[in-house]
Amino acid sequence: MIAGFITDTLVVGALIFIFALIDVRWKQLPSIVLTGLLLIVAIFHPYNLYFGILAGIFALLLYEFGDDFHAPFGLADVKLVIIIGLMISSLYNFMIFLAVFAIFQFVYIGLMRKTLYKKGEIPFIPCIYAIFLVLSMTGVIA
Repeated sequence: MIAGFITDTLVVGALIFIFALIDVRWKQLPSIVLTGLLLIVAIFHPYNLYFGILAGIFALLLYEFGDDFHAPFGLADVKLVIIIGLMISSLYNFMIFLAVFAIFQFVYIGLMRKTLYKKGEIPFIPCIYAIFLVLSMTGVIA
């Protein structure tokens, strides 16, 4: 059980890190790889499907309303938030995830708009990776 958790966290963390590097460089990700990762995590964490669906709804709302706030949230970001949601095991941990996500997003958008990306798209996957690391280190992702 613990070995499976460690393996899952290392594999998903490494992939999200790679995606973060690709997102910063080219601002697009291969959808087939993301969808495959999503399906693999869903198969190995079927008992957390509820939190994956909630995370997906939350991310889709950010995707839909992000343009109104000039902070476009892409579909790749939505898939990665669903993957993180699938790895959460309780409602308490899901609420912690939402709080950490909100804090990181506000700070990240503010810093990126102020320094690097005055206009245009902001790569969100590095922020999602930071959220994943914080949740992994604090034990929220199980």
